[in-house]
Amino acid sequence: MKKASRLVAGFAALGLAVTACGGDDVTGTGANSGDPLNTTESLAVFAALQTALSSALTPPMAAAAAEPIPTTTASCMGGGNISLSGDVNQNGTNNFTFNIKEEINDCRVSSGGIDFTVNGAPSINMSGDITLNGTTLSGTFDMTGGFSYTSSDDRAGSCSINVSVDYSTFAVSGSICGNSISQ
Repeated sequence: MKKASRLVAGFAALGLAVTACGGDDVTGTGANSGDPLNTTESLAVFAALQTALSSALTPPMAAAAAEPIPTTTASCMGGGNISLSGDVNQNGTNNFTFNIKEEINDCRVSSGGIDFTVNGAPSINMSGDITLNGTTLSGTFDMTGGFSYTSSDDRAGSCSINVSVDYSTFAVSGSICGNSISQ
């Protein structure tokens, strides 16, 4: 159970690592539709989704790691929710592989005085392989998919997500809403 709790902490670290990227190499690229989100807005939405993800993962991951995750719903901080389904497999004592689907339902996020309502387009998919060795994490985490949004300033569109994390170095690379990220 302790190992699964550390795995959940690893997912939470992804949100923190990507949010911290705001001042690093972030440039506009990628194919998205509708009105664009700027870097600050896209990272705010992504961080809010990762906070809800961490909340949703805590109970099922702490319970067992060799079965499908029961469909779990968690609230987004500003309202709405996410639903998770998928599986986490424990391979040996310290290694976990996972495939998780995050469906977003009317999550509300604020950034710079603008409110966003976010839904899956159609979902965000996460997969990876994580090894826990004492207090050290290693492995990779990949997140792909997208979300759609509407905003209080009458913008609407969809964003793609393609992010990879190397847990050995906490290097983050990829793009969110066409904003290229590397740290």
